[in-house]
Amino acid sequence: FGVAQIGAVIDDPAPRFRVHVTKSGSFRRWDSNSLLALRIDFQSNVGTYSKSVLFHAGLFDPLRDSKLPWARGGATPDLVVLRKEMNDGRPFDITPSRIAPPDWNHKRLIVTFVLQNAGRDSRAKFTLMPL
Repeated sequence: FGVAQIGAVIDDPAPRFRVHVTKSGSFRRWDSNSLLALRIDFQSNVGTYSKSVLFHAGLFDPLRDSKLPWARGGATPDLVVLRKEMNDGRPFDITPSRIAPPDWNHKRLIVTFVLQNAGRDSRAKFTLMPL
């Protein structure tokens, strides 16, 4: 059991990102908080975070209760997207404007990478490239 999560504030984000995930290890579900994911939180026009979208590789439980300590916060996102490419190393693209809330300010995102309770030998490397 353990959690590794890091968030990055992205100001003036690119219109599209290419995501590449390299993983190694056993990756198995240990409990409802087991997770391998990339989460995007959108800042609204008034400065609060109004929507979060979580991209996961199949290791996700909608009943999780481990909360994210920044951005919109909470344990579960507003939208969940399964991306099987995260399991086999194929890249995939994310266009923030397609998943953003209507009040997104188009100026700031918080991107969080999470690996939690996935097995002691599980590791993941996320690479984001603006397109």
